[in-house]
Amino acid sequence: MIRHKKIPGTELIAWVAIALNSTLLFTPLAHGDGNASSSLTLDQALSEATLNSPQLQLAKAREDEAKGHKNEALSGFLPVLSATAYHLTNTKYETFAAQIAPNETLPFPEVLPKTSLKFSLSLPLFDGLRNVNQYRASDAASEASSESRAWQEFVLSQNVKDTFYRALAAQLLAEVADENIRTLEDHYAHVQARQKGGIATSYDVLRVEVQLDEARSQKIQADDNVVIERKRLARVMGIPEDSRPVAGELPVPEEAPRISRLTAENALQARKDLEALRLQEKAADLSDTAAKSWLVPAVGLMADYEFYDNADYDLTSSSPYHNAYDFGFYLRWNLFDGGASIARAQQSGAQHRQAQARLEIEKQQLPEGLETWKRRYHYGVSLYETAVSDIRKSEISVRQAQEGFRQGVRTVSEQLDAQLDLFRSRANKVNAQLTAAEALIQLELTVGRKLTHDDLI
Repeated sequence: MIRHKKIPGTELIAWVAIALNSTLLFTPLAHGDGNASSSLTLDQALSEATLNSPQLQLAKAREDEAKGHKNEALSGFLPVLSATAYHLTNTKYETFAAQIAPNETLPFPEVLPKTSLKFSLSLPLFDGLRNVNQYRASDAASEASSESRAWQEFVLSQNVKDTFYRALAAQLLAEVADENIRTLEDHYAHVQARQKGGIATSYDVLRVEVQLDEARSQKIQADDNVVIERKRLARVMGIPEDSRPVAGELPVPEEAPRISRLTAENALQARKDLEALRLQEKAADLSDTAAKSWLVPAVGLMADYEFYDNADYDLTSSSPYHNAYDFGFYLRWNLFDGGASIARAQQSGAQHRQAQARLEIEKQQLPEGLETWKRRYHYGVSLYETAVSDIRKSEISVRQAQEGFRQGVRTVSEQLDAQLDLFRSRANKVNAQLTAAEALIQLELTVGRKLTHDDLI
């Protein structure tokens, strides 16, 4: 039976104070910096990339710019109102000679207001449908920028997944390299002891040394890949520096018999970047039509209202201020502007052909990319299945080699070879998972959407 000793009141308070101080003292040391202690998951990487990616911010800014051009195009339908005011502080008026007698003239100054406020209003009625085509072109360009922004969001998520899996695979390969070195170091110490006992030979020792030196070199490369892939992931996420280790698991590839049903025709409809190119081609065509409207005269309404002073020199006038107005139609016809309108029409025509060419290039590349990544995924699945089978066989070989070595029917070299085959198979499994994951990511980029379970199996 355990007896509990009672603690007096003062001692109890002291124990509580010590516990609280210990908690406050060691809690910061346990947590430390958030970036250093916490890990980065795929969902966190996707969320942070959406907030910080400069590529996505650029796409959103271009979308806002296109919307601004669309609003600007509305001015071709709306009236234009302007105001002009001036006040003259010093004048010397022009004069004209008024004949007051057969041989006598009298100079009179021309009427010029010293203070004036004028409002001008113009409303376009017809300009060869240039305003209509410009608005339709800007509307198509705005839709294209929205599709481009949505496509950039999808591309960003795929790139984050790709670089995240690369960083995760680099970490896993570095762990395999660590375990390989530890195993070889154990072998090295074991074979040295057996050499001293006359059981192992110098050949066995040298062979383990060679394998250990190679494993250490591979470990350096693996550690370098961890740093490089981690920095690449931070760049894709739009973060200057991030030291958090990635956490998660590489996806397990599965056979996808239905993957052959994915066709280029379906991808043409789902790809938002191709839709953006189609809209850009439409916008370029409408802009070309609008640019050629310079040959057609523009007709509209105009009105002016002016409030001014010093219109006459009648000293008996009770108020020196007067008003004037006019209203009518205007006709503007650009007959010659130095060839600027012709040059703009040529530029818009060339831009239309460029948009058509870009769209055609993407259409021609799509079937090749689709077939490439289909086959690449099947290849990754095959590599994975082979690696899993090799791991199972290698584990059996390691057990048999160890048992045979204890019974004296296996050598140190045979035991070492079995262990190295096991580590090699584990590394092949990681590489196969990465190959299949990258192929699936690129395949989704090619078809323009995320593939569901029904699309694969």
